[in-house]
This record gives sequence, C-alpha cells and structure tokens, in this order.
Amino acid sequence: MSNSQQYNVLMESAKVWNEWRELYPETKIDLTGADLRGETVEKRNLSEADLSRANIHKANAVAANFSRAVLKLADLSATNAEKANFSGADLTHANLSESRFSGASFESSNLTGVDLSKANLRGANLFGAKLARANLKHSQLAEARGLTQAQLDQAIGDRTTLLPPGVKRPTSWGPARVSVARKKKTPTRKKAPTRAVKKVAKKVVKKAPKKAAGRATARKK
Repeated sequence: MSNSQQYNVLMESAKVWNEWRELYPETKIDLTGADLRGETVEKRNLSEADLSRANIHKANAVAANFSRAVLKLADLSATNAEKANFSGADLTHANLSESRFSGASFESSNLTGVDLSKANLRGANLFGAKLARANLKHSQLAEARGLTQAQLDQAIGDRTTLLPPGVKRPTSWGPARVSVARKKKTPTRKKAPTRAVKKVAKKVVKKAPKKAAGRATARKK
C-alpha cells in the first residue's frame, strides 16, 4: 500500500485504522512528510510508523500510540497529545513546542535536540528518555515522572522552567523565577465624623451668629 493510501485509511477513523493494522500487522507504515496539520489521529495505532518530517501541527493526537515510531524532524507544535504513547520513539530534533503532553509517556524515547519550549509535560513519564540539548525553556515539568538530574544536566532550560521535586535546577540555567505579587492600591476613605464631633459642630454653628451679632452691637457703641 502506498503512502497516500495509508494516509486515506488513517483519516477514516480510529476504529477503521486500528482494525486495518490488525489485519496487516507486517505492513510498514510510511507517512514520511505527511501533512496532518489540524487533523485528528486520536487513539490511532501508529506504533513503529515512519513519520519523519511529518507536519502534525495543531493536530488532535490524544491517546495516540506512537511507540517506537520514527518522528525525526517532525512538527508536533501546538498539538494536543495528552496521554499519548511515545515510548521508545525517535523524536530527534522534532518540534514539540507549545504542545500538551500531560500524562503522556516518553519512556526510553530519544528526545535529543527537540524543542519542548512552552510545552506542558505535567505528569508525563520521562523515565530513561534522552534529553541531550532538548530545549525546556518555559516548559511545565511539574509532577513529571522518572526525570533524573543527569537528564536535566544535558538539557537546555532557564529560570522559567518548572521542575518536579527531587531534582535541582542546573546552575547553567540561572536562578529560578520568583513571582512577586503586586499590592493593589486601595482608595483611602475619609472617616465619618463621630457623634461627639457632630454635637460640637452643631454648638459652634448655633453660637456663631450670636457672637457675630454681639460684636456688631459693641462696634456701634
């Protein structure tokens, strides 16, 4: 089956694609350079598929199976791949920036030189993943599992990278960002006069005309 024919089956539905793969388990999936921008590959079995240089920008890849797939130089930026399986996949120099990978598995995957800037990896499994020269700037790694200090030391990050407990920020990344909450200016309100002040004010107002009249008669004399 040609590349275009496989693409057409892939676009049918997850059920049709997965059943077709079960019928022809020995067929090599060749989707190199495929244009999957904005498409849905949710829950598709793409294990061991060749997706080198594929454009998967802004696609829906939730719970898709990319295990042992080849995704070299692929564009998965701004893609929703939550709970997807990338275990054992080769993502060398792929663009994964601004994507959602919450709960995804990258166990034993090759993430050498990938761009994971501004990506959400909360709860992702990074056990045994290669992160050499991976760009982790502005990425969310809180609650990521299997992340070791040795992996981080080989990656590229900065003070905006959010890390899980148990690992330290490499000194080359600079200090952690400290967010300072700005105090809101509250408008000053004038205090209302007390009852005692009001009574004194009334007495002054009542006595004032009498005093003025007394001064006037004294001047005439």
